[in-house]
Amino acid sequence: MMNDQVVNEALAGWSDKVQIVFCLGKNEKLLGEMMKDPTYSHPNISLIGFTREIDKLMEVSDLLVTKPGGMTCSEGLAKGIPMLFHHPLPGQEEENCRYFTSAGLGEPISSLEVVDKWMERLLYNYGDVQAKRKSHLEDIARFHPQQSAQSIIDMLE
Repeated sequence: MMNDQVVNEALAGWSDKVQIVFCLGKNEKLLGEMMKDPTYSHPNISLIGFTREIDKLMEVSDLLVTKPGGMTCSEGLAKGIPMLFHHPLPGQEEENCRYFTSAGLGEPISSLEVVDKWMERLLYNYGDVQAKRKSHLEDIARFHPQQSAQSIIDMLE
């Protein structure tokens, strides 16, 4: 797996072509370091700390680069966002990474070529990425709470 700083710099290298939002949660030290670093001083790069608006950010995002924690992966799954995983912790995060990768919903960042491949996919095959996301959302629609409730009602009738 790649070092976080190397991955962040590689992502920032695409800022002339895509918009990038780095959401650093409660890691104020890293947020401060990145704000001082000219690498991240670009009109298409946003640096934010903790926010309660992750669901809205995911709604308008085309790719999620994250550690494969359960909550974030579940939110990404619900939004149909393809995910790139870095630095899974031993145990559950490693298992999440394997699961989402085997299901075709994510990919570990094993090299910078993985980052470049996804950026190029977004730039040059955006329609395919959107079609796959739409298909994924249709597949999981049956798990929507309202649909689940209706399925239970239908079985009881």
